Amino acid sequence: MNKKLKLGFYCFDHAGGDALKIVAEEARSRGHIVVNPVKQLPVSDEAMLALLDCDAVVTGLSSFETDMELNVVRRLRDEVPWFVFEDVPEAALRPKAKGVVRRVKLVFAARHDEEDILAKAGYVGSVHLGPPPQWRVEYEAVMAAKAGNARSTEMIKRKGAEAIYSFTENDKFVGTILGKDPDENNRVLRLLKDALLELGDNYVLAISQHPGEKPDLNKAGDEQRFEEAFAERRKILDEVWSFNSGWKGAKLAGTVDVLVSGSASNITIASAYARVPQVWLDDEGVRVRLNAQGTGKWFVPELGGMLVADGAGDLGPMIKTALSERGRQSLLDMQENNFPLPEDWHTENKIVDLLEKVVK
Repeated sequence: MNKKLKLGFYCFDHAGGDALKIVAEEARSRGHIVVNPVKQLPVSDEAMLALLDCDAVVTGLSSFETDMELNVVRRLRDEVPWFVFEDVPEAALRPKAKGVVRRVKLVFAARHDEEDILAKAGYVGSVHLGPPPQWRVEYEAVMAAKAGNARSTEMIKRKGAEAIYSFTENDKFVGTILGKDPDENNRVLRLLKDALLELGDNYVLAISQHPGEKPDLNKAGDEQRFEEAFAERRKILDEVWSFNSGWKGAKLAGTVDVLVSGSASNITIASAYARVPQVWLDDEGVRVRLNAQGTGKWFVPELGGMLVADGAGDLGPMIKTALSERGRQSLLDMQENNFPLPEDWHTENKIVDLLEKVVK
């Protein structure tokens, strides 16, 4: 091993924070000094001082809160190398990072085919060492949920306050994992509710709430906005057979019959690897959201990891297709071709190997 290094790892986002925590633990296990501020929180003054004293810093670039990482980078000494870690493909292309790309020593790219697009964006170098570490964790969680058969007829479904029943074996679970924006979540839920009402009475809408869907207490009026959105959501769910699971996204994905998504969630990546039937909602609202977070097009449906519903009117038919034998087989073929299981999921080892070689 090279000399003992002091290495900083930070990403504000949930998935990126989880991934860099895995890398940080690998570095720590090799005897390096590690600074790893808590995800979903701004870097504290104490942690900031520790990061500024590091031999190298690796950050993610979060979807909306990119400034959380950039605030660290702007304070680094010029001689401290900064590495960008992608928890999803093209995360390095976040709009707010555009002015600092030349400061980056190397991008740890999430996919093997990003070299040209990252170079065109101005990055001086990139390398793909394997899938981001949290993809493995989420894939394993989805597979465990599939094997665990969490659904049971003892669980309760509800449609309004008056009608409450146990699930039956004929029920088809259509799941969705919510994002951080409560208004966009409600918009998608309304579309899903309408689609399921058209499909019939044995379809159940199952949801998993995003841990980051919470008000910013420093933003005036945000608490009231969330309260109103959650009240509206209860009304939406009362109009259809529904199950507010309380499960994490991976458990939901591994349990439902079909997963429907309109957000760039890491669970859709894990679900493609786990061969879960999935439907992507492609409408104007989704496209606006993806552009706002700097994602553009989401690569999972683009590469055939999901069936694509061309707007709200196509949601019902695509859900039926995903449930049909022919539709499931067609999607399975695309998932196996475009999301082959890697021989080695442990990319964190290769990232630390590289840091040990290039950090002086």
